[in-house]
Amino acid sequence: MKYLLFLFITSALFVFYSCNDDEAIVAAPIPDCLQSRIDNDDLNYPFCRTNIERYIFQGETVFLMRCMGVADAGQTIINTECDTICRISSWVGNECNGAADFYEEASDRTIVYEGP
Repeated sequence: MKYLLFLFITSALFVFYSCNDDEAIVAAPIPDCLQSRIDNDDLNYPFCRTNIERYIFQGETVFLMRCMGVADAGQTIINTECDTICRISSWVGNECNGAADFYEEASDRTIVYEGP
């Protein structure tokens, strides 16, 4: 009986503390325009292997496309409508859409594609 009571209290606490309004933003799926580029292998070149990461930035889901294997190739950040939000690199800095540093403000990083 003590075991069942412990299990009930533990479950109730888990449910109570797992409810969080900060989780209201749900990560969007990969946009069709980006998915078609992945399917057609349009993102990878002999000198560049593209990785795509999903973030929450300024309240919306964005995708960062990072060219791996090229020094300072820069990164392009697009929204779910495939509009370019900004481009960042060591040449231009990490300022993006009014934010002083994209990486400081962005959260919930998820790798959604790794090039071959």
